[in-house]
This record gives sequence, structure tokens and C-alpha cells, in this order.
Amino acid sequence: MAKRAMMHLDIFRTASSPAAGRRRGRFRLIAASAVCSGTLLAFGTIAVAADSSVPAQPAAVPAKAAPAKATPAKATPAVAVGPEASCPAAADSRPMSHRAFNLLERLRTGGDGARARLRELSVREVSRNALADQVLRQNLTVQSSAESIAVAKALVTQSDAVFDPTLFSTLSYTNRYGNPRRDIIGRFYDQDPSGQLQADNDLLKQQAIQQGTDPNASEGSPQCLPSVSVDGEVTSPASAGCQLPPVYMVQPEFASTAYNSDHKVTGSLGLAINFIIGGSANLAVSSTWHKPPAMSTSGVPSLTTPAYPDDASNPYDPYGWNQKLFWTSSASMSVTMPLPWTKNFGFEGNPNYYNYQVAQSSERKSGWSDKASRNGTLEQALQGYWDVVQSVQTLRALAELREVLADRGASQKRLFDNGLATRYELSQIEVQQSSLDSQEETAWGQLLTSSNRLGTLVAGDQRALMLPADAETLLRLPVALDQVAGAYGRALDLHPSIKAQEEDYNASKLSLAFRENQDLPDLSVSASFSVGQSDSAWGYESLPASMAHLVAPDTSNFFVGIKYHVPIGMNATGAALDRARITERQAFDRTRLVRQQVVNAVDQATGAARSAQSVVRQSEDDLKLAQCSYDRARDQRDLGLVAEFEVLNKYQDLVTARLGLITAQVNFRKAYVHLLAAQGTLEQDYVR
Repeated sequence: MAKRAMMHLDIFRTASSPAAGRRRGRFRLIAASAVCSGTLLAFGTIAVAADSSVPAQPAAVPAKAAPAKATPAKATPAVAVGPEASCPAAADSRPMSHRAFNLLERLRTGGDGARARLRELSVREVSRNALADQVLRQNLTVQSSAESIAVAKALVTQSDAVFDPTLFSTLSYTNRYGNPRRDIIGRFYDQDPSGQLQADNDLLKQQAIQQGTDPNASEGSPQCLPSVSVDGEVTSPASAGCQLPPVYMVQPEFASTAYNSDHKVTGSLGLAINFIIGGSANLAVSSTWHKPPAMSTSGVPSLTTPAYPDDASNPYDPYGWNQKLFWTSSASMSVTMPLPWTKNFGFEGNPNYYNYQVAQSSERKSGWSDKASRNGTLEQALQGYWDVVQSVQTLRALAELREVLADRGASQKRLFDNGLATRYELSQIEVQQSSLDSQEETAWGQLLTSSNRLGTLVAGDQRALMLPADAETLLRLPVALDQVAGAYGRALDLHPSIKAQEEDYNASKLSLAFRENQDLPDLSVSASFSVGQSDSAWGYESLPASMAHLVAPDTSNFFVGIKYHVPIGMNATGAALDRARITERQAFDRTRLVRQQVVNAVDQATGAARSAQSVVRQSEDDLKLAQCSYDRARDQRDLGLVAEFEVLNKYQDLVTARLGLITAQVNFRKAYVHLLAAQGTLEQDYVR
């Protein structure tokens, strides 16, 4: 008792108060405390170790009794501080907050720094699943990968359309007519011997009739014969009068003559198809409507026969111009096919089918790449979500601890006013409050950074503060590492990065097979057959009649041929084949590498999740111990057994333990998210 009383005397001698009355009040309080301590020791409520240098150890005690309902002053509960006492359970410990934490209210009442920026932002609460849905719908990276799927599908459709039947048609009209072009030309012209001969004969005939000298003159007899050229030699005529010299004349000459319009309309309809094993086929039918020009001074058309009417009622049509036989038709079919076991034959050798298979592989790869993009982006979003949760929970914990420190400050202020505490002890509390201000400002800054990161991932408004709406519920939910057992098998079977790389390897094998086929001999066969009708002597009266007579065509043609193409040296083909072999080996090596990387990522994620789980358990124990130590130190301080410095040290340990538990809980959930992402099943296992 005497030793304890002297300890209290030493403490109270340091109080800064010159008033004698207050000093006497202190001595009276010291005496009362000594009497209270002696009474407690007598009843065994407080056990003091024989050696004061040995710290007291906690022992099991019942839960603290609630204070009386009506007491004029704050009652001091009886607390066991002996070595046999122990810390109470977490559920029985004293609550750290006397009122609910309101983040927005704390934000509005804050000062400068990060809170000044946060007050300018609109508040947007979002749950974990709602955030995941927004990221998968609005994230620009995810949208880009989804658009890549659409591009790959369009390429597949484009490559497949090569094998669709192609319908083609043509229609043409031709109108050919001639315009006269002439000019007045002056030059020597040869005289017409036959024309001059006829004139001379007519003159001699008239003279003979008038003179009556020749009774046969009425029949006319030639008086001269034109010269004849035989093998380049001119034979002199019987009369030299037929040798007429050239005469210079000026008369019009025609460079082109006029003729009427020649109308022709040609139409064709055809079908073409490419085979998946190589080669192609074409089928075409065409018809022509041809109306030649009407009769002109240019003469009678060739190959025409006068058509005499059966009776006089029909007009005379010697050349058949009134017959409307203007239609002729033709048909053709052709096939080109590479021979078996040669270049461009088969599913592996046809370039069109090879492009189609590569397009299908690209489509499958784009689907797996999209899943990999969704998996990685969703992991970033959920990691950012838990960062926001950590910032909010840190602010909540600091606000609760600030209330505890405020209670300690108010208690010490009352003691200081009564002369039972020193200015140094009040200054220690003020230092702790400044430390909390610094920690809180850091937490506000982290909240701003995490919120902006989430806003970027969802491609939303950057002027919005994103807060978790279900953080408390998710933190209370237990997390079971039931995915660890089959993590490796699930990752190897389902991870989208592995699947995408396997599609690359499949595409490289297709390319190698195609290049090996291109190194074979280039040998192909072509065959065609065509029938047609001629319009040299006109055609048929109508188009159906012309088409019907294709079974008995005017002309027919059948062709078959084999083409062999050999590039000299085959340098390009050999180089392409070597490159395809190297690309196939590289794709195989990359596939193995990706599988190893995924296995290593799962291994690391599994270890990190288990480690984080153990850290959570350790942090919970540390928090219980820190809470218990702080409660004991506070109660001992109320009894005057320890200095305020020790209470504040325990309080700092409590702050550290509380923040450590928050960090451990968040890290454990982030490690669980990373474990699912490493398996490539984050979306279906965690969100859905």
C-alpha cells in the first residue's frame, strides 16, 4: 500500500498547478485512491506481482459488467489485471464506435486535400455484380475484342461465299449504221470499154437501117472488141477503136457509203460454282436478236434466195425482208479440275478452302481472345473494387478509432483540469490525433485513385465517386478455397489464353499442309462443250423457238485439254514451305510456353491465396490481442496504475492491428479473385 501510494505521489507531483487548494485536493484524492487500492487487494480483486518488473499476463475472466443506470459520475468497472486474467472474446469486447459511420457526412465536413476534390464529384454506389456487368458491357477493351469476333465472323462468311453458286448475266445492244462521206476529186479516170462499145454499136445499127446496106443490121453486130489481158499480156482487139485512153475528169467520189441501221441485242445467263476439292464449272446460255438493215443500194445481202409469193395478193418480197426470223441462241458448259495428288487438289490443297479453314480458326481464336480479355479486364475491375473497399473500410476504422481517441482526450482533459494529468499527456493525445489526420488523408487519396481507376475500366464519367454498395455483406461472407484442388486441371482445360494459342497452332498446321500441297506438280484438266445457231441466213421467229432448237444446233464444239505448269527452280514454293515448317514449330513452342505460364500463375495464385488466408487468421488474433491490451491499459489508467503514454502505445497497436486486419481481409479476397483469373474462370465462377 505504501509503495503504491508513493507511486501516485510521484505522478501527481509533476502536475503543473501552483494553486495550493488544488494541491491539497490532489493529496486527498491520493489518499482515497490508496484506500480503494488497499480494499481491492484485501478482497483479491486485483493481484499484484511480487516483482513489479515482470509485466502482468492476461487470464480468463468473465465479461465486464454493465455500469449502473443512474450514476452521477462515470463508474469504473472492476477489471482483473493479474497474471491469471485473459483477454475477453471479440464478441464481448467493448465496441469501438458509438454511432454509425457515414462516409459522405465525413466527406462534407472535411477540409482541404483529397476531400476537396472528392466533394466536387457525384456519388455513385455500385455492387460487385453490377460493376462486373458494367465492365463487361462498357469497357472499351472488351468492346474491341467483341468487335474482333464480328470481324472474324464476317471473314468466315466472305471465305465461305466463294463456294456459293454465282449467277451472272449480260445484256448488250448494238446499232450499226453508215453515213456517206464524199468529196469532188479531179484525176484521170479509165474509160469503160463496154460502155463505149455499146454506143458504137447503136450508132452503126442506125446507119445500116437508114442505108439498107445490111439486112441483118437490125440484130446489131459488134464493130469492135475490148482488149483482153492474159497473163499480163494485152491481146490486141480486132478493132483498135476499143482501146480508150484515160480521161481527166472531176467528179464526186465516196469514202464511205450510207446504209441503214443494223440492230443487234444479245443477252446471256450463266451459273458458276467453285468446288471445295478444287476446280470450277460454268454453264451459260445466250440469245441474240439481230435485225439486219433494210435493202439499200449496196446490193442484195449474201446467201439470200428470192421468195416468190404463191398468189398475187401477197406483196412481192424477192429477198425475204418481211420475214421476222431474228432469234438465234447458244449454250456452253466448261469444267476445270486439278488432277488427284497434284497441286490445288483436295481439302488441304484448294486455296479457297484453305482460306476458309484459316478464317474459321481465326474466328475460334477471336472468341477465346475475347474471353481472355474479359477475364483480365474483370480481374482488374474486381481488384479495383476491393481497393475501394479497403479505402472505405480504412476510413471507417480511422473514424471509429478517432472517436476512441476523442474519448481519451476528453477524459485526460478532465483529469488535467482537476490537476491529475500533465500537459505532456495531453500533447501525446494531440500527436496521435495528428497522426490519424495524416492516415485519413492518405486513405482519402487512395479512395480517389481507386475510384478513378474503376471509372476508367467501366468507361464511365470520371467526375463520379464510385463507392461499394455491398462491401459489408461481402466481407462477412466466408471465402472457401474449394477451387484449389482442381485448379491446375481446370486451367489447362478452360484457360482462354491456352485455347487461343492452340488455335494458332492449328492454323500453322493448316498452313504447313497447304504449302506441302503447293509443292506438288501443277497438273489440271479442262473440258468444254458448246452448241450454237447461226444468223447468216436469219434465225427463228421467237426466243422459245430458238431455245427449243438448241437440241439440233447449227454448230457444236467439244474441247478437252491438260495443262502442266512448272516454275523454273520452284524457289518461291520451297521458301514458303520452309517458312511454314518454322512457323508450325514456333506455334508449338508458344503453346507449351503458354501452358507453363498458366500453370506457374495458378501455382503462385494458390500459394498467395493460402498465405493471405493465414494472414487473415493471424490478423484477427492480433486485433483481439491489441483490443484486449488496450482495454486493460485503459482500465489500469483509470485506476492510476499506468501512465497515459502506455495507453497511447496500446492504442497505436490497436490502430495498426485494425488496419492490418482490413488489409488482410481485402488481400485475401483479391488473392481469391486472382486465383480464379489464373484459371480463366473468373466470370463464370465468381460473378455468375
